[in-house]
Amino acid sequence: MKTSHVVMDVLHTPREEGISLLHRAQRLLRQLRRWKTLHDQRRWKTLHDQRHQLASLSDAMLKDIGLSRADAEREASRPFWDDPGKPL
Repeated sequence: MKTSHVVMDVLHTPREEGISLLHRAQRLLRQLRRWKTLHDQRRWKTLHDQRHQLASLSDAMLKDIGLSRADAEREASRPFWDDPGKPL
């Protein structure tokens, strides 16, 4: 589910008796945190898999893409949470 859909679902649901806008906003934040956690876990799994595949390439394949065995091993040894695409 896209973030914008989560926001719309929480903020535009019929108002429940005794539920304030603050409570609904807190519920929204909890849902967004769960979504981010799941997104991070999927990203980390993808990074782990890609690094494992890179490490399994032959020297000839690595040469074709401009990498050395040392480059591949250095990348493969990075921890799964070390995400080069994540903004600082």
